[in-house]
Amino acid sequence: MDEQPNHDVGKRSPHHRTTSKGPLTMSDSNTEIDEETMAGIRAYYEARANLPEEVLAEERYELRAAFGAGAEVVDIFTGETQIV
Repeated sequence: MDEQPNHDVGKRSPHHRTTSKGPLTMSDSNTEIDEETMAGIRAYYEARANLPEEVLAEERYELRAAFGAGAEVVDIFTGETQIV
């Protein structure tokens, strides 16, 4: 049986991840990934704390449209709970 050549060798996966130090390799620990993830969550948390009231009102409107009036919605990153 003839073996077909693998044309995907050396191509990047659509799920290719990089870190601040370059491409993620199998030898990388989860530490850097966790640090980058936490930095992103901290930035998100800080940005949410400074949102203007009109942006928050629009967000509540969208949440009501998505989940229905009176639904309790929890932001999984900040722990903020809203009844929309």
